Amino acid sequence: MYSPLLDTVTGVIPKSEIGRGAEMFDLLINISGSLGVAISDVLREESVAVLKSYFGK
Repeated sequence: MYSPLLDTVTGVIPKSEIGRGAEMFDLLINISGSLGVAISDVLREESVAVLKSYFGK
């Protein structure tokens, strides 16, 4: 999945900006992974809190 996305990024931007585009792409890929983990953890904690309120434990 990484390679087709990178091909899309490098195909859209001018050749003189490919380095910056690839760096920005890498940054966004790394940040999105961290955000995904953080968001899923928040959702998990919220669901545990809701279940505890229903069952009283």
